Amino acid sequence: MTSSQEPRLIAEGDYWRSVAADSNRSCAIQHDGAMWCWGRNRNGQLGLGDRVDRDEPQQVVDDTDWSGVFMGAHHAHGLRTDGSGWSWGGNLFGQLGDGL
Repeated sequence: MTSSQEPRLIAEGDYWRSVAADSNRSCAIQHDGAMWCWGRNRNGQLGLGDRVDRDEPQQVVDDTDWSGVFMGAHHAHGLRTDGSGWSWGGNLFGQLGDGL
């Protein structure tokens, strides 16, 4: 991995509507509503169904109805265009809000 002191394109040719990040990972929503995440994934915070770190954006499920994403230290929350809220990642203190 190479740090940069100047802005870089996230991915050539893609158009992004919003981005969220914490200290180790990022997620962004493209203009078409697809969500992509990358970075550290120790607790499954990237929503990709595993715990593998990614150094390039990977699409979170094949859905294109995401309207927002918010990152926590060990979890993430996403909003869909139908108003439903989704959460994934670490849940040690009930951050996911799923009662589990």
